[in-house]
Amino acid sequence: MVRYALELYKSLPFVTGTPEDQYPEIKGQENALENFFLMIGLDPKARREARKARKPLQ
Repeated sequence: MVRYALELYKSLPFVTGTPEDQYPEIKGQENALENFFLMIGLDPKARREARKARKPLQ
């Protein structure tokens, strides 16, 4: 389950820094996954590494 969540997180386009009202679906998924990682106590380093693997929205 955690591995799947990390892969899903990595597959999301990186949209941080865009206006708040843009890309609500992506930002909602990102927020839900980050909350899940916090709830299960995932090592912050693992989340940071997954975040770095994300590609900017094209």
